[in-house]
Amino acid sequence: MKCLALLLTFLAATSLCAEPLRLMVSIAPQVESVRAVAGSEATIGVLVPPGASPETYSPSAKELKRLAETQLLFTIGAPIEAALLPKIKRSFPNVRITDASTGMVFRKIAEDEGHVHHHSHHSSHDPHVWLSIANMKIHSANVLRALSEHVPEQAQRFQGNHLAYIKKLELLSQEIATLMKPKAGSSLMVFHPAFGYFLDEYAIRQISVEADGKQPSPKHLAHLMKLVKEQHFTTLFIQPQTSDNDAQALAKSLGLAVKTLNPLPSEYSAGLKAIAETIAAP
Repeated sequence: MKCLALLLTFLAATSLCAEPLRLMVSIAPQVESVRAVAGSEATIGVLVPPGASPETYSPSAKELKRLAETQLLFTIGAPIEAALLPKIKRSFPNVRITDASTGMVFRKIAEDEGHVHHHSHHSSHDPHVWLSIANMKIHSANVLRALSEHVPEQAQRFQGNHLAYIKKLELLSQEIATLMKPKAGSSLMVFHPAFGYFLDEYAIRQISVEADGKQPSPKHLAHLMKLVKEQHFTTLFIQPQTSDNDAQALAKSLGLAVKTLNPLPSEYSAGLKAIAETIAAP
């Protein structure tokens, strides 16, 4: 009888481990962190699809139905969450929601970066928290805690995965610091002020063409033209989510070339390195 009980316990644990976790995140840059901790067998959905903006995108009812099978949702303070989370809680009460931005260090957007902080549920803060490697270490720790509480018998495995991912992020940080060192103390002109967390780490200032998420007024455009001449800017950095026609027209009016930086990489580590390489390029 004792042997039978042990066998049943073992089979139950094996069955539980064999069932893949069904998880979801708000934005694509979170996927790498969650997968690193949960393991490759976990299924991970994304509320905001590639190419869409987390400031303006609104999932359809059909898309939200994916949450019916989701066990845990990891949020990060993306602007769409303020409107979506109450609906999710009402419609999918079985989904456990974890704010993976808890404990992160937030920054305020400077006056010349454009006033977009009202989009975030952290109302006075820049919402692009994932572009800080230090913040994504905290994200990983929050994922670890939530998964360990949800599947406590796998906590040790999650812990090992988390530590391995932290080491990966530390190596990435060192590599990017080397790339960015020559740019320390400089400024960049960007279409949308999404890169403050990334640039702050290397003492680089972003100057935004947008103001309050809108095209520059004639007064602001004149100010930008003055800055281009004074600081010898040669490039306007845009996002894939930006209208190419708008960006090209503005760049032409400012006499600047255009380069693309993606603040929402599907592959987080590779995406951050690509941002650094683009900025560091001559």
